Amino acid sequence: MLAHIHVLCGDYAQSVSHSERAVRADDKCLGHAGDDNFYTTARCHDLHLFMYAAMFWGNTATPSMPQSKLISKSAPFMAAILDGYAAMRTHVLVCFGCWQELVASPGLEAPSRRPIGVAMHAYGQGVAHAALGHIDEAEACQAAYEAACAAIPEAMVILSNPVHDVLEIGAAMLEGELE
Repeated sequence: MLAHIHVLCGDYAQSVSHSERAVRADDKCLGHAGDDNFYTTARCHDLHLFMYAAMFWGNTATPSMPQSKLISKSAPFMAAILDGYAAMRTHVLVCFGCWQELVASPGLEAPSRRPIGVAMHAYGQGVAHAALGHIDEAEACQAAYEAACAAIPEAMVILSNPVHDVLEIGAAMLEGELE
């Protein structure tokens, strides 16, 4: 996907443009083949790169990731990939300081199939509460984040990354915001 080259070179506008084209092509495939297949993970990858490039370009208006319904009906290995991709929206909201949106966001549907999303939801709310000076609420979110992380199996990966390694970053960021 050409958007990878552009994002690595810092040409975020071109990366967004190419990502938009990839997502449109993916939508055509979705219309033809449906979402109950492994290609859905490729669609998520395209959406993720779109989100990533747009974030660096300063734009939070990107397409959304798969809904809980799709994740909950997927095989476990695919559900973990989709959950990891879907949870990345929290990073965008934190990056742009969308504190009120994070604080107001409801819990996730099908939380047992969304362990990464549950953890990231608690992380995002915790950072938002800390930034707003709501320390008690932020500490409660931190405890919820730690509990959610502890419930994730050690062997779980998102693509080639152990989930626990990735979530350690959120733990450190949340701790930093609390300090």
